[in-house]
Amino acid sequence: MAASSTQTPSQLISDLTSPYFLTAADNPGATLVPELLTGDNYPSWRRSMRMALNAKNKFFFVDGTLTKPADVSIATLWERCCDMVLSWLLNSIDKSLRQSLIYCQNPFEVWKDLDHQFSQSNHPRLYRLKHDLVNLCQDSMTVTAYYNTIKGLWDELHNLQEPTSCTCSARENASAKENIEHLFQFFMGLNDSFNNIRSQILAMDPLPSIAKAYATVHQEEAQRHLHLPLLPTPDNTPMAVSRPFNQVHNRAKMARNAPNAAKKVTWLRATMRLLDTQPIGTLPSLNRSLLLPLPTQYLGHLLLPLQV
Repeated sequence: MAASSTQTPSQLISDLTSPYFLTAADNPGATLVPELLTGDNYPSWRRSMRMALNAKNKFFFVDGTLTKPADVSIATLWERCCDMVLSWLLNSIDKSLRQSLIYCQNPFEVWKDLDHQFSQSNHPRLYRLKHDLVNLCQDSMTVTAYYNTIKGLWDELHNLQEPTSCTCSARENASAKENIEHLFQFFMGLNDSFNNIRSQILAMDPLPSIAKAYATVHQEEAQRHLHLPLLPTPDNTPMAVSRPFNQVHNRAKMARNAPNAAKKVTWLRATMRLLDTQPIGTLPSLNRSLLLPLPTQYLGHLLLPLQV
């Protein structure tokens, strides 16, 4: 891609469709992708970075299609954009890998160097992805988290494999077989608590798409959460249980302030009457110090029949 010979430098930097256009938010310290390149994540990082640069209309500087123009004034714009894209690339690479790329002259050299380092062979990564798919289980994950995890493995595996250029019906058959394979892999890792809904889906003819199967299982999980019983809380305790507690403690407070033993006996008789009418285990233990000191002549009053 060559720069337009009919546009001036001022027109190029103000034209929104021009690769030389930079917004006020574009700066060398920006990081375009959330995940730094560490080496093992090169396929996903490469795809994320390519999408980010395409969104900014700057991938021309990376793939080498926009060469340095002969016009000196436009060449200055080209160098400025190259340095900006180069900074974005280096900011998105881990520090351990950045040192070997810092002296590259332009983004195209960095992109080519990374391809040489991490795209020699996909076989180890393919093996790792297939291994993760075989051993993936839902366990404590929600259905949504489990589906997103396994779908990420499928997408990365599909991206690494050689694309087919066939447009005949054989391609549609291959796509249908891939859907069935994904469906089986999804169900094999699903928890046994979903056996019923799994059996119902597998009994369908034809089998639904993996997206439809996931939606059905997710709906089943959501319905289960709606029918979970609520655990009792202290706020839900009946007032009838807490009321006797308050009555006993109030009577104990009155007894401590009683000026003589006769009033203390009155309190004891009233408390015993209250205890006699309440179920066992709903009242707190009494403070035994309230019974002392009590003159012997008053103890006989406690043995008299209580009148309710």
